[in-house]
Amino acid sequence: MAASPRRPEDVDVGLKLVRGKVGAWWSLAVVALLLGPTAAAAATAWPGESWTASTNLTSLDPTGWATNLSGAFWNPVTRRLWVCTNKPAKFWSLRENGSGGFAIEREYTGTGDLEGITQTSTAADRVFVVDEQARIVRSYRISDGVALTTWFLSTIPDWGNSGPEGIAFVPDAWLAQNHFVDGNGALYPQSVQGANGFGGLLFVAVQTSGWVYAFDLKNDGTYLFVGRYLTTHLESCELTFDSSVGRMYILHNIDGNLLQVTDLTSTVSGSDRRFTTAAEFQVPSGSNIEGFAVTPALTAARTVGDNWCFFTDDDNANGALRWFTQLHSRLEKHAGDGQTAAAGTAVAIAPSVLAEDPFLNPLAGFSVAFGVGAGGGSVTGGDATTDAGGVAGVGSWTLGVNPGQNTLTASGASLSGSPQSFTATAVDVTAPTVSIVAVTPDRRNTAVDSIRIVFSEPVVHFDLADLQLTRDGGADLLTGAEPLASADGITWTLGTSALTSTAGAYVLTLSPSDITDQAGNPLATGATDSWLMDPAASAEGGGPAPGGVLLGPPVPNPGRGGLRIPFSVPRESPATLTVFDVRGRLVRTVAQGTFARGAHWAVWDGRGVDGAPARSGVYFYRLQVGGEVLSRRGFLLR
Repeated sequence: MAASPRRPEDVDVGLKLVRGKVGAWWSLAVVALLLGPTAAAAATAWPGESWTASTNLTSLDPTGWATNLSGAFWNPVTRRLWVCTNKPAKFWSLRENGSGGFAIEREYTGTGDLEGITQTSTAADRVFVVDEQARIVRSYRISDGVALTTWFLSTIPDWGNSGPEGIAFVPDAWLAQNHFVDGNGALYPQSVQGANGFGGLLFVAVQTSGWVYAFDLKNDGTYLFVGRYLTTHLESCELTFDSSVGRMYILHNIDGNLLQVTDLTSTVSGSDRRFTTAAEFQVPSGSNIEGFAVTPALTAARTVGDNWCFFTDDDNANGALRWFTQLHSRLEKHAGDGQTAAAGTAVAIAPSVLAEDPFLNPLAGFSVAFGVGAGGGSVTGGDATTDAGGVAGVGSWTLGVNPGQNTLTASGASLSGSPQSFTATAVDVTAPTVSIVAVTPDRRNTAVDSIRIVFSEPVVHFDLADLQLTRDGGADLLTGAEPLASADGITWTLGTSALTSTAGAYVLTLSPSDITDQAGNPLATGATDSWLMDPAASAEGGGPAPGGVLLGPPVPNPGRGGLRIPFSVPRESPATLTVFDVRGRLVRTVAQGTFARGAHWAVWDGRGVDGAPARSGVYFYRLQVGGEVLSRRGFLLR
């Protein structure tokens, strides 16, 4: 930390800091003139437990950590926590003790003003620390604590106690995936040092003006300066990188302590570049917080990690080393809830969820299972994996065939908020259909007692006004008839005994009108039935009538474009054969005159009296021989 203000050595300074006993940072007015406003937004509340509710690990070394505990780093491979102090220059490795806590594994002695500490997987046998006042990064061998390599970061101005404080390695894979660019805006997807480097870049947080510098280290103590980047605040004291989600954390020991999260993308800010901010959190302590370490959000198997983090307090105001364990990755709905669709069809928006770690970083490559619940139905792609944005969804969700509420659940192991439940309403949009049960026999010599009308589902608003019963095309016979009867709204009974005892051609027609199902879907089409009442017909409705006059069925039936109608007379007789439509209107007289005894054929060419083609449908033809009348029905097709 900075013990006293120092005169800046170049115009890039931007900030002089003084740490007072009351714990407030003061910046010179020149800062705003040199750097302009920062891009910081309102901070998000701390997502874990309070400072005092966290575990205080200071008792592991109450003397060594009484003051000046600074940098921290968590190694997810070895599961070791590293911390360092600047006075005296020491650093420690801590291991889990098997009883739900930690124990100091080893104490090391370093050199200088140690403020930050880190490791990289490409050099797992050593640890790296930064000496703030000397502007030096030095590596030490873990096995015996021997200093190995020193890098003098001369690119960083000599700001004394307001210099480099936090360090973190970022591997090549994330430089490429996050489209990291150098200070000139050119892509820098990997270290250029090859086998002589560390497979990534070292980032250094600087207290003065909050810059973060990037260096491509070579293992001989030299380096390539890559660029420097503005942050959300005018002070930065710690860095840590989570390789499981590709996010870097920048701790700002200013404005009550803030934790910035970035994916290493940057934008132009005047003549400089500024890291974009994915989120920013208020640290749960206003003390002199200088160190931060975090466990990976995801394990190597892409399951939820420990969800731990650690803070160090240089002033040891209420514990120098605090361990936070009540952080929770979570699952929440992303899209597709509360929809409505036709029963048996897919909703318009396939439901999806968002998986995030406690710091709002998306959990990519995480498994989410979707399953249908109430209402039945089905999904495609129920076993989903989150994308780079942490979003996972089904391919489609088809609702059950019955109207009503449907549910779909999404589950992610060890996520807060899991399972998430989606609801959708299945509605009936299928129009009801109707049929009139055909009267049999058709040609008959008795009245029809009743007629059944059957719908595909229960209907409402159906009454006599929707029906018409005519004889020989005359007036509606249902005026004043008994009301329709139904026990279930599907099958309806129309009493017709008193209405159909007179000889003639009867037609019952149902018009859709305002008939609907219970969901309000209107009846799309009506129905019709017709029959002949002929007192001279046999009881079975067929065979010759008394007197030997015969009227046969048309050939063919149905006939396309016309019908050939057979008939016979027992003796030479005058006869007339006429065709009527279902409303009893004359269509055509096809035979008229005196016919010899025996069989005859009449041909109807399917046209009316005006010569125009008749429509497809049911037609009645009637043979009158003296006082005898016979009728039949035929079907014309176009």
